[in-house]
Amino acid sequence: VFKLQKAKLDLTFLEDCKKNSVIPKFLNFKLANRYLQNSNAYLQCQRKLLNQEISIKHSRITVLSLEVTEALSKLTALVSTIDAIHLRSVCDRENSAKLRHHERIQQKKLFRLCGDASKSSTPDPDN
Repeated sequence: VFKLQKAKLDLTFLEDCKKNSVIPKFLNFKLANRYLQNSNAYLQCQRKLLNQEISIKHSRITVLSLEVTEALSKLTALVSTIDAIHLRSVCDRENSAKLRHHERIQQKKLFRLCGDASKSSTPDPDN
């Protein structure tokens, strides 16, 4: 269940990056010619990679959802309904703190990326 929820958080982060026209740092890559990093081709490549990451994350969520559904149905077949509900509750409680932590980290990353993007698009008053 944790992997599924984490994948959903990751997808939200990637979609928010796309919506805000920012590129996550993990999609930056080095080039032999540093001047190309400011080129339209480099930016287009990063955008394609971002779209591919989003597509892969959607697929991963679909697979994980099926696995979770199957695991939960096996659990309910093995234990009583009350026990299954209790186990799910314990699992959710244990995971919620970790998920909130990951969500805060992603919000900070997005905030920084948006701030960096606005700085780079603002004309330098010294030039």
